[in-house]
Amino acid sequence: MAENKLKTFFQLAWQAPRLLRSLKIAATVGSMYNLINQGDVILAGDFANVNYIKLTLTYMTPFFVATYASVITEMKMREKDI
Repeated sequence: MAENKLKTFFQLAWQAPRLLRSLKIAATVGSMYNLINQGDVILAGDFANVNYIKLTLTYMTPFFVATYASVITEMKMREKDI
């Protein structure tokens, strides 16, 4: 049963409309957070001092949160239909 749910989770997560929506959210939220956290360095053009690990994680986090929330919501809605 759990294996089936995991398979369903990844099938839903890889749907193009969901991925596109998550990418848009990640671009918006990640950009805002990066400007908050490293904006002074980025806007000064001091790219040697940008923490690229933080920059990457700042985009990845909202992407995964948005995708997870969307998939879990759809899975719960499908359970109610059964």
